[in-house]
Amino acid sequence: MLKHPWRRNHLINYLETLSDKEKQTRRWVQHIYPPAIPYDDLDYTIHFLYDDTWLADDPVATIGYLLLNHREANLVKKLIEAFEVVFAKYGMHKTDEEYINCPEWQAVIDEAKKLLDLIKQNDSNTSSFFDRLSNIIEDGIFIGITLDDLETELKNNTWFLSASQQEVKVLGKEILAAFFDKVIENRLKQIKNTPEKHGMIFYMWFDEQASQIRFSLISDFHESLPFGNPRLIFLDTPDLIYEQFLDSEYHDGIPFSELEISDWDSHENETDDAHQPQNLLNVYKVLLKYQENE
Repeated sequence: MLKHPWRRNHLINYLETLSDKEKQTRRWVQHIYPPAIPYDDLDYTIHFLYDDTWLADDPVATIGYLLLNHREANLVKKLIEAFEVVFAKYGMHKTDEEYINCPEWQAVIDEAKKLLDLIKQNDSNTSSFFDRLSNIIEDGIFIGITLDDLETELKNNTWFLSASQQEVKVLGKEILAAFFDKVIENRLKQIKNTPEKHGMIFYMWFDEQASQIRFSLISDFHESLPFGNPRLIFLDTPDLIYEQFLDSEYHDGIPFSELEISDWDSHENETDDAHQPQNLLNVYKVLLKYQENE
């Protein structure tokens, strides 16, 4: 769920050449280009990394835009460091042929290859995950009219975000934040175009047992959120919920060895809810206001 996916595609294209000495020679020295590419040289790659994006100056800042996570950002940093070694020794005015044949250039090729491999692996691991996200973003909502519609709202307006342990390795808070920004933007549009002229409460929480972020939408005339026993801790931002989700070790399920078998006989008389331990639940909520179409 990147804000600038086309720039990621551009990065991949540049890395395809930057990680291949033979391809560099054909394009940058011999000027033999594929049919779809009228011209190419090292300057194009340099301008993309240093001028057209923040990759050279601050790769971490591009997470959520064209990079997925800090692992990718760290490899971008190593690639830039390899470039800087070359430029520090040979300056900025050598020919492409001179650059790619200097001994230090091999480090540029090696770092570009590592970054390209990681990006391709990450994209492969997350393709189905991002497809699922797109479906959630565009999902329709039900907007109730009275308090009696709460159950129908919960049935139609509750979603969950789950991921495999492998997919979570690729994600970061920036990706999750971008996703939920799009969800809220979509829900606001639906609220704006509804005949029911009231807002809705969007709220999310982390379900520890399921290792899922759950989120729901109810009409703003409900006085409280529909939770039972948990004591709710309202957060100013959803960052803690993102961290709980990303840090969970049970995205592929809880190992049987870690499950505890309860002695039901010893609990048969514990029916007084007042004596049951009260769970704490972090919740982030935001009011999505209804606004008339202009």
